[in-house]
Amino acid sequence: MPTGSKSGSGMEGVLGRVLHYCIAIAIALFVIGLGYLVATASQAGLDEQFSLQQIVDSITSIRPEGIIGLGIIVVVVTPILRIVATTIMSLKRRDTVVALLTILSFLSITIAFIVKTLS
Repeated sequence: MPTGSKSGSGMEGVLGRVLHYCIAIAIALFVIGLGYLVATASQAGLDEQFSLQQIVDSITSIRPEGIIGLGIIVVVVTPILRIVATTIMSLKRRDTVVALLTILSFLSITIAFIVKTLS
């Protein structure tokens, strides 16, 4: 067994845990939402697109499509969390090139979201 590497330590370990937990949460939400959907035999809202406000309303009303929508939000947010975690760790390590690239990635995602929201 190699002694030179620590499993789960450093930047790769942190990023791996972030991805692991986010995907586990998303899968749990999908399973709960689908189970609830089957249990209630509900078809409401499954064939239409949801706005973020509709998803929030569905979640607060504890409707199955809201729980599934929350799972989708977690899947979408996971890469953004990875970018944020990479930026923070790069700044701590004083790796300015990686930090700058991840900040630019985050800004491009933010700008795209704002443009899409305003249009």
